[in-house]
Amino acid sequence: MWQHQPDFYLYWKDAAKDSQCDVADQYKSGHNSEDSWKDVENTTIERFQATRIKTNEFKLLLLVLLPVVVYILGQILFDIIGVSFADYAMQLLSSSANIDFAESSIAAAQLWGSASLIYLVVSIGLIGYVFRFLGKNVKGKALYPFWGIASFLIVIGVSHLLWVDESRRPLSMIFYLTFESLKASSLMQSNSLDSIDKLLDVINVLSVVIPSLFCAFMPSVLITPRGGWTDDMLVSRIKSGRKFCACSSVFLVVGILHMFAWMRLSFLVLGRPELSQLASGIVFYWAFVFSTMIATLYACIMLTLDGHRESLEASRRSSSATGPHLLSELGIAFDGKALVKQVVIVFAPVISALAVTTTEVLLESGI
Repeated sequence: MWQHQPDFYLYWKDAAKDSQCDVADQYKSGHNSEDSWKDVENTTIERFQATRIKTNEFKLLLLVLLPVVVYILGQILFDIIGVSFADYAMQLLSSSANIDFAESSIAAAQLWGSASLIYLVVSIGLIGYVFRFLGKNVKGKALYPFWGIASFLIVIGVSHLLWVDESRRPLSMIFYLTFESLKASSLMQSNSLDSIDKLLDVINVLSVVIPSLFCAFMPSVLITPRGGWTDDMLVSRIKSGRKFCACSSVFLVVGILHMFAWMRLSFLVLGRPELSQLASGIVFYWAFVFSTMIATLYACIMLTLDGHRESLEASRRSSSATGPHLLSELGIAFDGKALVKQVVIVFAPVISALAVTTTEVLLESGI
């Protein structure tokens, strides 16, 4: 009846034999086989066992609010200083009937298409990364608070996005200036404009979803691991937190490039390339907002982990050999390499804005 065993049966049978051989080798080398089996069992259970968030660690979830507050302040200030931009954009659109597009606008449209492709690819990759990041730090029921916070931020963010669109806030004119310019020109056909409209809807939603995931999942790297805090675990979390901030910085850099390419297209379609300075000013504003958000994320992670480092030193569990390394990784002790990493991660959006605007000036001057 059982002439052919299933593949998974043979796999587990071979695995059991390998485990028995390992235990036998340990027994020969002087280790107790029963203790070895217990170690293997405990390791397996610990790997899949749920993480518990300590009562005093729930307050760490409030750190989510800090980068969100920075973004809200950025929105409020842009509503104030962006009114003149919105009024000027409306004047440009009112005098832009039946525009004859120039050859330069074709190249600008292709550049925006490339920026959109990069934005979509990076966004999809980062969605997978942030969920993997969360699953690496917490497991089981401890995931629920982070999922709940992410869902709440996404709902609020999408609702705000719809309100900005319907009420024609200054932020929405970044979209409408270029889109209405394309409608008034013969550069795009109606079916192409419909596709662009849908593509921008996807990009706008991703611009809410991904920052919400980064903000919501950030505190997971600060939750006490099941094995407690050790030097090795602390170094691992520091590197993981820095990588997390670097990935968020990459997304915001791509967002800056896409914003500049989209706004530049409108000025070339309108035949007003000199107005690229207006796009540069708006891009620089949001670049500084994004850099401030990253700085907030980075500070939350490193300052909290530094508190765990001090606790380790107080309990004399931290060795003197790893102490200086931890200080340099946290950015507390001076280390040129670590300092450069921190500056690049935090100011990457500003650096990218400076790069694209400088390139635009050089191209206009014919250099």
